Amino acid sequence: MKSAFRIVTVAAAVCLTASAAQAAPEVGVDVPSLEKLHQAQFTRRAKELVIWSQPLLGVVQTRAAIRKLGGDYNDLIYLSKPGNWKHRVLTPNSQVLYVTAVTNTAQDGPVVLEIPPSGDTAIFGSVMDSFQVPLEDVGPAGIDKGKGGKYLLLPANYQGEILEGYIPVPSERNIGYIMLRTIPKSFSPEDIATAIEVVKQVRIYPLSEAGNLPKQKYIDTYDKIFDTVDPTDSHYFDVLTGILNEETVLEQDKLAMNMLETLGYEHGKVWSPDADARGILDEAVVMAMNELISMLRETGPEYWPGSHWRLPVIKRTANSQFTFKNDQVLDYTSRGLTYSWACCAPKYLGKGTFYVVGTRDSDGASLTGGQYYKFRVPANAPVKQFWSVMVYGAKNAVYLEESERIGISSFDDLQRSQDGSVDIYFGPKPPQGKESNWLPTKNGEGYFLLFRFYGPTQAVAAKTWVLPDLETTK
Repeated sequence: MKSAFRIVTVAAAVCLTASAAQAAPEVGVDVPSLEKLHQAQFTRRAKELVIWSQPLLGVVQTRAAIRKLGGDYNDLIYLSKPGNWKHRVLTPNSQVLYVTAVTNTAQDGPVVLEIPPSGDTAIFGSVMDSFQVPLEDVGPAGIDKGKGGKYLLLPANYQGEILEGYIPVPSERNIGYIMLRTIPKSFSPEDIATAIEVVKQVRIYPLSEAGNLPKQKYIDTYDKIFDTVDPTDSHYFDVLTGILNEETVLEQDKLAMNMLETLGYEHGKVWSPDADARGILDEAVVMAMNELISMLRETGPEYWPGSHWRLPVIKRTANSQFTFKNDQVLDYTSRGLTYSWACCAPKYLGKGTFYVVGTRDSDGASLTGGQYYKFRVPANAPVKQFWSVMVYGAKNAVYLEESERIGISSFDDLQRSQDGSVDIYFGPKPPQGKESNWLPTKNGEGYFLLFRFYGPTQAVAAKTWVLPDLETTK
């Protein structure tokens, strides 16, 4: 990743060298008051904590959205049809039927996740902890290899017996996050109905109730507001401290916990800041969010030489299997960036899906909703299942609110060129006669794109098939 922080640091060093004679800093000159120092420290730590906690906020906001629909732990939230703009989850795909659940092994003990075998309808996804560390992938690209199975989600520090016939999934955390994607054979009513039958074979329940299975609760979220977007003011820290009170504290968390103490939080207790602190935090949260938006525009390397399509993650992140750790560091900055725009990373990247992110046009300018663009998807896209391209708001990484259309895929009835390529248009209004190939944007709103390969073939990795940049048009 070309770090925005590294660029800023190098530029600052150059400027300092050039003007050292007249502007060199001097110890003891203009010493700030303790009050100003504490306020600056408070703001700086609050910003870092927002970045550090991005994956955790995604999970707790998902839990809150489930509860607003009458669900709770172990209940399954699913889409009975491809989602619209009301499905406010970070960068979802409108061509996928999502299945989501949150678990709590501190409350329930070991929890069973039953995954059915895959057939014409593929179901895949990941079991994660509350910081969205993928513990196991499931389905054809996961540990059950599409045969289905019983995954046993274990409590932190579990010392009990693992029963035969279960796939153990140990965790260091109490709260778990399950995100599955169901891909129907096609989007005909018959194949959608078959996919929902598969969804309703997924079950979650405490192991203690395996002998007398409880009735599984399924909640259809289609055309309902399912909002997991982070708060953008000091309420962010109300949510954060609430979930931390329910979670384990690991060695890697202790520095952040110390920073939270300087903001007045004590683990296990209700956080109660005064009005002045809330005012500072209101600003700090927005500052942190804006930094993350800026960082996304430079995330990952350019995937094809000379292209502005980038990998959404850096190599070190993928190599860590999205733990963001190695023997030397916990890369919480890359982790925060990743989970500011995405959720539910797989343990093994690129087996079931492969993504590239587009934030700039062919001239290197950021994508903006008032401009018109066109780009071509070349023929013979290297996918076994399908490709798609989706539009997401830069400020929150969800679908544009009240957008009439949020994505295009190879499943759609599109106008195609004689060679099989597809031209796609972006802008506030559709080009005349090109409505089927148009995605709407909004004046004054920045956005970014994700191009997804479902079932990527070797041509993606070999880079023998190249996705062109967006070109500005009238």
